[in-house]
Order: sequence, then C-alpha cells, then structure tokens
Amino acid sequence: LASPDTASQEGMMAQGLDLLYKQNNAPAAVAQFRAVLRRNPTHYGATYQIATALERSGQLAQARQMWQAVLGMATQFKDERVIATAREHLK
Repeated sequence: LASPDTASQEGMMAQGLDLLYKQNNAPAAVAQFRAVLRRNPTHYGATYQIATALERSGQLAQARQMWQAVLGMATQFKDERVIATAREHLK
C-alpha cells in the first residue's frame, strides 16, 4: 500500500469521501481533505468537501471561510449548482 505522502490526490479524495459519507467521521475527513489541499491548494472538490466536513464537525467559522472559497471558485467556473449550495451555507 502507498504511504500517505505518496498517495494520489484521487485516492486521498476517495478516502476522505468514505470517511465523511460512509463512516460519518467528519473530523478524520477534515484531516484527509487538508492533506489534499496541502498538495493542491486550489483543488475544487477538496475545497467543497472540507467545507462540508468542517460544518459537520461543528467548526462553523472555518467552514464559513471554506464556503466563501467554494463560492469564489464556483463563480469562476460558472457552476450554478455549487454557487447556490455555497450561498445556502453562507446564509
């Protein structure tokens, strides 16, 4: 098995998604998505998922910052669905 520092971003994302949605372990998912963002600070999916994981972990101030970042990225990509989602979380 690959060690965490040689794992692919895709593999790290898959692990984070599993932690967040299947294992319901938002704090562990936050750590996983942070690792992706350390490698690629503009990773769109990791930014979205860490915002969700932070919110589920009760880290609302940090989640809000990440939702702001998601909104900016979604606006740049003209991703209307994610723009709406980010705006909902920022209310």
